[in-house]
Amino acid sequence: MGIVSTMEGHCRSCFACVRNCPVKAIKVENGQAKVVPELCISCGHCVKVCSQGAKTIDSVLHQVQSWLDGGERVAACLAPSFVIEFVDSLPGQVVSALKKAGFWQVYEVAFGADLVSREYHELLQKGEWEGPCISTSCPAVINLVEKFFPDLVPALAPVVSPMIAAGRYVKQNNGEEIKVVFIGPCIAKKEEINDRVEARGVDAVLTFDELHNLFRWSDIDISKEPVTGFDNPPTGLGRIYPLGGGLLKSASFEYDLLQTEIIAVEGKDNCLKMLEALQKSQGKRRFIDALFCEGCINGPMISTHLDIFQEREKVVAYYSRLGDHQETRGPELA
Repeated sequence: MGIVSTMEGHCRSCFACVRNCPVKAIKVENGQAKVVPELCISCGHCVKVCSQGAKTIDSVLHQVQSWLDGGERVAACLAPSFVIEFVDSLPGQVVSALKKAGFWQVYEVAFGADLVSREYHELLQKGEWEGPCISTSCPAVINLVEKFFPDLVPALAPVVSPMIAAGRYVKQNNGEEIKVVFIGPCIAKKEEINDRVEARGVDAVLTFDELHNLFRWSDIDISKEPVTGFDNPPTGLGRIYPLGGGLLKSASFEYDLLQTEIIAVEGKDNCLKMLEALQKSQGKRRFIDALFCEGCINGPMISTHLDIFQEREKVVAYYSRLGDHQETRGPELA
């Protein structure tokens, strides 16, 4: 069974998932729309369009709970889009809630994004690649390339995702025995840590939905929690990674409509069109910052009531509060 599957008997044959799957990874058997693991890229789009709630996601919440209950040192790494998911709470209250649930330390993946941005800046400055180069922060894009556009695998940038960078930082500074749990809106992150050797550094992935369940199990009301600082060094532009073009901005490369060598692509349809075009003609040297969702602020496991303008404003406002000592703490990098 893959990361996403159909719960037998819950499917009511509306076939919305069949019609909307971007890679046709769903087939109908005995009236049930079933996910084909070999074709699925774990983008989670079928989960969003299923009105019956018939799609289920592979969960490791019980495993994480056992680590917390068993006294393991477990670090939580929060995706930058958490400010959208927990819009009615202060970031520091979310940190406190996680620590009350048993997490030893809490880190912003935005810090990992800052580390990754340095690598992309160097990559783009050197410009030593030939043909296209596709960013590798989005695991759904990587899955799409590996399963449907294998000729473009060499075009994937040799840079790990912010999640992996953050996880490696935690383990390198605190010991490999530390359990690292990524928490975010992305289902494909679950496949990222399962299928790739280079994904070492993260032991489990929870969606925001799973985190809400954890808080309910632990009887934690975030609104009643005090404000606590993060345990990572201060973050920078990595906080805007959930926005389309956030990587380019973080890597100090302005996205220009007149620029043809550096391009930002977001959304499933645009990503598919981009890869189809690259497959036909790989020759031209380009860097493509690609996000399968229309920014991570629209990830499949985001449950916010905000509209798209409010989401962007919230992310930008959070970045603008970098000077607030309550939001983050920790030593500067050497």
